Parts: sequence; C-alpha cells; structure tokens
Amino acid sequence: MINRELKAARIRRGYTQKFIAKALNLGETSYTKRENGQLEFTASEIAKLKELLQLSSAEVEKIFFTLNVELNETFITTA
Repeated sequence: MINRELKAARIRRGYTQKFIAKALNLGETSYTKRENGQLEFTASEIAKLKELLQLSSAEVEKIFFTLNVELNETFITTA
C-alpha cells in the first residue's frame, strides 16, 4: 500500500482520520494504523474508501495493490 497517496486523497477531500474511521466503523487508532500501513484494509473497507474519497479504479489499484519490491542482485562467480 502507498500510505502517502491514501493520506493525500483523504486530505484532498477535507476529511480527518476521525471522520474516515467513523465511516468505516473503526476506532481512530485502528484507522490510523491502517493508513500508516501497520494493518491491512479489508476488501469492504477499500470499497467504502473508494466511494468516500471518490477514487478511480486506477487510484485504488495504485494505493492498495502496488507492491514495492526491492531488487537484490546476486552475482555468482565461477572458478
């Protein structure tokens, strides 16, 4: 998940974490942990966020379904 994108979308709409938490039937701390990437959102929470924040399908994919993969190169030498 891309945390900064979700936060930016929430702020663009003028919503507080408290407002979103209430809309998702979550405690504010629970929502904050989700927004910060410490907990994952459920599918129904993502659907509700899409509606609340007026996100496009592309934005939902970018925010919630983009994997950040580190590239580790391994070099093998033969003698």
